Amino acid sequence: MRFYLKLLVLIAIFVAAARHSLWRTLGDLAYDLRVAHVSAFGSSEDVARLIDDTQYMQVRDGTGLDLYLKGKRYRQLVAQRLADAAARGQQLGDAELATIRYECQWEAYGSQTDLSTEPIEPAVTWP
Repeated sequence: MRFYLKLLVLIAIFVAAARHSLWRTLGDLAYDLRVAHVSAFGSSEDVARLIDDTQYMQVRDGTGLDLYLKGKRYRQLVAQRLADAAARGQQLGDAELATIRYECQWEAYGSQTDLSTEPIEPAVTWP
């Protein structure tokens, strides 16, 4: 009887210790299946959502949630302003794109940043 009691206690300890890694492994497997499904059957919206969820998961495991949310807000502002310019049929030069980027940085991050002259990357496209 004592042997079975010790065995049950050891099994409980093993299950408690392995439970965390088991859930992590199952989560990684589910993520891999989602990536495979999106790459095979997904639309550009699915890819954008997958990228956003992946960035969020990486940040959630770390400590940069505030920076992630500000970056997400910045990308939304840039996309909105570029869409507004496209709806008006306005062609934007490098100076206007830099101004848009600067204004969006100011609004999203709330502090003065250097005027960025890097090109604005297009939205995620899917072939």
